[in-house]
Amino acid sequence: MLRRRPHTAGMWRNWAGNQPMRPASTEHPSTVEQVQQVARTARTHRLKAIGSGHSFTGIGLTDGVLVSLDRMDRVLQLDALAEESPW
Repeated sequence: MLRRRPHTAGMWRNWAGNQPMRPASTEHPSTVEQVQQVARTARTHRLKAIGSGHSFTGIGLTDGVLVSLDRMDRVLQLDALAEESPW
């Protein structure tokens, strides 16, 4: 189940604190299917994905939908012949 969290209490900041934002909502998908669902439902909003939050630039800032990849923390599939993940 995808948890939708309206971001009403305060701002998100990167680890250094120099890049603040207040997204309309923050999503925490844990599967590829949930990422796809977020992308489909966010059609009218700007969608930005954030990894660890270590960027010093504003590249991940949005007032739309923030997709946090904090729950995408394992390899789901690996192509041993190509030595890479298809994701």
